[in-house]
Amino acid sequence: MTHSRSSLLLLGLFAIHLWATLALPQTLVLDLDPEPGDQGQREAWTDRHTRLAQVQLHLAQAPPFSVWSAQLSFDPAQVRCVEGGQTAGNLFPGQEIQVALPEEGSVVLGGTHSGQHLVSGEGDLAQLEVETLPQAAGPIRLWISAFRLESPEWSTEVPVAAEVWLRVPGVDTVEEPPTLLALSGEAARSHLLAQRACAGCDLRRQDLAQLDLSQVDLRQAVLEEATLLKTNLQQADLRGARLRGAVFLQADLREARFQGSQLAEARLGGAKLAGADFTGAALDTLGLQGVNLAGAIWVDGRTCGAGSFGRCR
Repeated sequence: MTHSRSSLLLLGLFAIHLWATLALPQTLVLDLDPEPGDQGQREAWTDRHTRLAQVQLHLAQAPPFSVWSAQLSFDPAQVRCVEGGQTAGNLFPGQEIQVALPEEGSVVLGGTHSGQHLVSGEGDLAQLEVETLPQAAGPIRLWISAFRLESPEWSTEVPVAAEVWLRVPGVDTVEEPPTLLALSGEAARSHLLAQRACAGCDLRRQDLAQLDLSQVDLRQAVLEEATLLKTNLQQADLRGARLRGAVFLQADLREARFQGSQLAEARLGGAKLAGADFTGAALDTLGLQGVNLAGAIWVDGRTCGAGSFGRCR
């Protein structure tokens, strides 16, 4: 009977080890959206001013474990890890993040749950801040080159294929005034998608939902009542644009330029606004109820602080 129980125990431990080895290749992912959970953002622009980006390690459906470690690799000529820029995720409450630099171009992050308590399921392991160097030219790849999970009974290297790409904004140059185009409707939409620019175009009531329009030039364009639901407009130039009644619900507007634009009756619920510049813009404050303005640059040039819901604080 004792021998039988021992055999069953060994068989169970082997099954857990096999499950961990074979069933986890895609369960560790890297995400460039700092919001909790995997937002699926595998490519992003670094901050224009600070050159910083947040890299999140997200784990899904792991067997019970108590210790983890992951080696993140990158090109040291283009990226560096920010000292002290590591924070624990929500999967390990009370987790302490250990950091090691085994070789140039990589960093090892790890965590051990206090008291060797076992955890399982889905959650964020950690978040890491990285900085692109002044001479960097994108796109820049960051990837997991090693990943290990452990428990008191087993330890295994887990094969993963997790990577993200950073894009680097171009160096600012002396700006020329835009060449305004006399395009409208579907012709304007097609030109925008093909050229990623349509300054002065009439795009009112156009459906631009869920498109990647990052860094497009829409200066002085007309987008009144346009649908931009979940559209990526990171670092887009919308200065002087007419945006009355435009729908930006859940859009990514980080570092977009709205200086001097007309945003009356625009809907911004759920939009990401960190770094968005609204200096001199006409905003309808009634439409900002519940909108998180933290990190945005307000119409008077102030940067909105934490807790800026519906108004800039």
